[in-house]
Amino acid sequence: MYLRDTFSVMRSSLVSDGMGGYSETLTVAKSDAVGYLRQLSAAELVIFAQKNRQSTFRLYCSDIDVTISDVLSIRRYAGSYSQMYEIENIDPRYDLSSGQLRGLQIDLYIED
Repeated sequence: MYLRDTFSVMRSSLVSDGMGGYSETLTVAKSDAVGYLRQLSAAELVIFAQKNRQSTFRLYCSDIDVTISDVLSIRRYAGSYSQMYEIENIDPRYDLSSGQLRGLQIDLYIED
């Protein structure tokens, strides 16, 4: 599996509006990370639907600082635009023989 898609981790933060108030905005927490994005299979979608999950994509990447409340802006391989994805689940993947963290498997969906 080639890590061919690039993405940025967007984190919500409060920014002063200059008039004594604050507004919530997305700021880049990490840029130019690489991963592999794929659509879930029909069988996976059926299982997820039975569990009331919304995920339609899965991203494989190295161990990065990402939380469930972050948004990922992903540019597909050879694509010219980025798509925003919400995170539903983050699953660390470990090497069975050594017990060391190999990377993350992140389940995503596109917010309508």
